[in-house]
Amino acid sequence: MSTDPPSRLVIVDYQEIASSKDLSVQLDRAFGGHLSSSDSSPLGIIAVRNVPNFVSAKQNFLPLAHALAHLDAQYLEQELSDPESMYNAGWSHGKEKLGDEPDFAKASYYFNPLTDKPGTDAEREKYPASYPCNKWPNEEEVPQLKQVSFHVFIAILLEFVDGFSRLIYYVCIYSSKRLLKHWAR
Repeated sequence: MSTDPPSRLVIVDYQEIASSKDLSVQLDRAFGGHLSSSDSSPLGIIAVRNVPNFVSAKQNFLPLAHALAHLDAQYLEQELSDPESMYNAGWSHGKEKLGDEPDFAKASYYFNPLTDKPGTDAEREKYPASYPCNKWPNEEEVPQLKQVSFHVFIAILLEFVDGFSRLIYYVCIYSSKRLLKHWAR
């Protein structure tokens, strides 16, 4: 575990999680067991570094995201936006508000990483915001976006499922112990 001295953010290495190392000290610092010490209030966050495949996945994906964001605005709005799903699939730019004004400082692209066409026809018709179909640009517009998006997601997801389920398990044990101490008072 390492933290930068001025920061309250607790950082663990992915290998510490994967190796089933005892993380109680890190959990204590992240979630508040050290409140009696001189440290300030915990953030309730644990950052994880060195997640396998993350850097290469990001390097493969970001150029495609850049290409997508620089397609013709009319094409993005007419072909890749999905107002029926409340922009839960495809391209979204300026649909969220910052205060009372549309936020044009960022754009988003949403897709279902498991399937292009979730649910049944009836479910999609009845609940379009919950079962939106993916909206991909033409292969000529952004070659390999769909293929790389799914590959990147699956590569990272497999690591998350393996390692982060262990972290969740540690957090549950930590929380249970804290609750038992609280109830014993």
